[in-house]
Amino acid sequence: GAITADSGHASCVTTGVTFTDQTGLTIDVAADGGETQTTLSNAAHMSNASDNGCQGATFTIPVALTGQSDA
Repeated sequence: GAITADSGHASCVTTGVTFTDQTGLTIDVAADGGETQTTLSNAAHMSNASDNGCQGATFTIPVALTGQSDA
């Protein structure tokens, strides 16, 4: 999906934000419906093509995850 800026930055149409796909990662999640949080260092980037209205915005970057059970 599209990378979008928060609603407080309506003039941020061209975000210039890209996300580099991450592969080969191992992220452990508890088997009982647990949650986890991880940081993907240097995965998101903003170019100089961004609108000035993007300054200070928070971006939503949709991702898809695939997992498997080791059990």
